[in-house]
Amino acid sequence: MKKQFLLMLISLFWASFAFGQLQGVITVTSGDPLYPTLSAAIDSLNHQGVGDGGVTIMVAPGNPQTAPAGGYAITASGDPSKPIIIQGNGNMVTAFSPQTAGAINDAIFKIIGGDWITISGFVMMENPANTITDAGTNDMTEFGVALFYANSDDGPQNCSIIGNTIILGGPYQNTFGIYANSRHTATSMTSGANITSLDGAFNNLQILNNTISNVNMGVVLVGSATGDYMARNIVVNGNNITYGYNGTISSYYSVSGSVNGILLNSIVNVTVNNNKLTSDNTVISGTLRGIYHYVSGSGAALPTSFAIVNNFNNNDIYLKRNTVNASIYGIHLDNYNDSVTNYVIADTIRGLGSAATYTSTVYGIYHQGTAKNQYFKKNIFRINTNTSGSVYVINGGNTIKSNGIQMLDSNRVDTLYKTVAGGTVYFYYSYYSSSDSTVKKYFTNNIIDNVTLTGATTFYGYYDSDGGASSAAKKYYNNNVIKNLTGGTSAVYGFYVRYGKVIDIHNNIIQQLTNGGNINCIYAGNSYTLEMKIYNNKIQNISTTSGIINGIYSAASATGAIVNIYNDTITGLNSTGSVYGIQIYDGITTNVYNNLLYDLNSSGTTGTVYGIYTYGGTTNNIYNNFISELYAPS
Repeated sequence: MKKQFLLMLISLFWASFAFGQLQGVITVTSGDPLYPTLSAAIDSLNHQGVGDGGVTIMVAPGNPQTAPAGGYAITASGDPSKPIIIQGNGNMVTAFSPQTAGAINDAIFKIIGGDWITISGFVMMENPANTITDAGTNDMTEFGVALFYANSDDGPQNCSIIGNTIILGGPYQNTFGIYANSRHTATSMTSGANITSLDGAFNNLQILNNTISNVNMGVVLVGSATGDYMARNIVVNGNNITYGYNGTISSYYSVSGSVNGILLNSIVNVTVNNNKLTSDNTVISGTLRGIYHYVSGSGAALPTSFAIVNNFNNNDIYLKRNTVNASIYGIHLDNYNDSVTNYVIADTIRGLGSAATYTSTVYGIYHQGTAKNQYFKKNIFRINTNTSGSVYVINGGNTIKSNGIQMLDSNRVDTLYKTVAGGTVYFYYSYYSSSDSTVKKYFTNNIIDNVTLTGATTFYGYYDSDGGASSAAKKYYNNNVIKNLTGGTSAVYGFYVRYGKVIDIHNNIIQQLTNGGNINCIYAGNSYTLEMKIYNNKIQNISTTSGIINGIYSAASATGAIVNIYNDTITGLNSTGSVYGIQIYDGITTNVYNNLLYDLNSSGTTGTVYGIYTYGGTTNNIYNNFISELYAPS
């Protein structure tokens, strides 16, 4: 009889285990005998698993929660037919207090190896009783939500973090809104332990419509150092992130020691769209970035077996640092291969200044990595900076892979104020790169407007010295506008285009430039340029109080080079020095025809005015040009 009773108990226990999986809607409320707390519901989920159709664990409105020490650890997994949804209904979850002294892996929620999990609708708060911020003895909470692998072949896949509010304990330096890392375990943040298969990655992660504040970094995602195991198909969309304190974070494995709104290391096929990133006068140390996508770590290299497409679109980024001297990047993209196409479209980048005058370099967008295809379209820049260093609105200085494309189309500088003298301002910059003649570079429909510089600050609209031989890239500049620039005392260049097997500059407008130094509106060609055309451009109302003006300066002189300059209109050039409507500095065969040049003026006692001036060139054919109204002192 005893044996039969024992067998009955075992059978009942087994039935409970086998058939007690969570499914349907489970409501967490303080009066529920089974699930009075979220901890109870998650413990049941982890022990019993999820049943057919999946489970929604819903915290009833008006039921605030306190997370357990270290955070809720979710280890159960769903699948496409059995998803796990944990819905907060706007309830606050307060972090445990005090967290383990000196630990740097505390969270409010942790997903450890779980799949098909959605965490949505919570207000996650640091506990105000946690106040010790020294990393070695801290009692703080590091993560709002953290995702870790369970083992090196079992990562958290197809998870979603949606519509939460995360408020942590900044200025504590180790505060991250949402964090995932494939290079360390769930318990040891600073020791490398890379995953060993793609199953260990956090593929298909979605981070959507969260509001994150009081953090040093908003979203930090680190994929495997092994290309074929790097996390892929990641979406970070619609988040509002206020962040940034200092770059002295603990040594989290393969996490950059800088301050970033969204950091993605070794992640492929990413979509980072529609986010608002704000860091306003709170960063006291370290480089400050809005979005940082890169590949880094011992032996890290992108996969080559499939095409990689990354999107960084419609983000609104405002950055202003505190008094420390360190660089600022709106968007920084680095370390790619010829499988990569990057789209940077319709982003707005504002600020890029400091609470006090500083000396560091400023970047709106820096595409440092050598991706095959690079598209920058419809981005808007409103920059007000007080650095004495240089400013790069778009730095595309990388060697584009063979048969690749770099395109800047319909970008706008609405305002660019540099209130401290020094350095150089570039709308577009490319140098120390050597893209070959299979590469095409297009610069179309961009507008540079309302630029004000101070003192000895040089300006280039387009500075393109990409290449190093007559096999350099083909470059096309058309339908661009540069206008309303007030310079300082250093030189101003509209287009400075040197290397390029083919250089084509047409249908551009350069107008209303005022400066206290030399002005070169179009300055193009060198000894490696084989073919150059400059036509249908309008250059008008250009003035300087010191120095010379060149409307068009031509120097294409590779063996067999042919240059055609035609149908350009150049008018209203005013200088105290010499004025050159068109200057042929060097060339092999240069044809200048059907151009209209008038109202060119020098008010200086030694100034000379030239409609068309030939300094050099082997064969110069100049015909059918209309030149009138040249004025200089007698």
